[in-house]
Amino acid sequence: MIDTGDPPKKIGDIVNKVLKNWGLGRKGKEQQVFQVWKEALGEPLASNLRPLFIAQGSLVIGVRDSAWMQELQFMKKEIKQKLNRKLGPGTVREVRFKISGFEDKDSEEESQPPAEEVVLPPELVKEAEEAVSVIPDPRLREQVLNTLLASAKRQIEEEGEFS
Repeated sequence: MIDTGDPPKKIGDIVNKVLKNWGLGRKGKEQQVFQVWKEALGEPLASNLRPLFIAQGSLVIGVRDSAWMQELQFMKKEIKQKLNRKLGPGTVREVRFKISGFEDKDSEEESQPPAEEVVLPPELVKEAEEAVSVIPDPRLREQVLNTLLASAKRQIEEEGEFS
């Protein structure tokens, strides 16, 4: 490790800075709802609901049937609190429900052709590489870089462009 005289930087600060520069800070945090879903809600709640979409703090949750939808109206606040404990305060600001057939969606996704590989602009890759270059551990540096680039690819896949 090269001693630059500067105090060590926290990896989380590096990642947050790059995500913020790329306009992905809040969006990246919101997208974590899909990873923490089961852990945050627990069973049987998580198995009878599915996060469908989240944008600007508004989460749309797929519900198996109208009976669940009725009961969940009284649980909105609790669901929001459980998710925000995992994601950070204010990440989920609103919860809405939509009846969604789970089995149909899964089989539909399996029959779709794979999406084309997204190619990131070289300047964006270079910016990410420079940002993580201060991480001394090479394996950790590579993992953080891959996470940043995956976030950028996801934004391009969803929005068709990188902002």
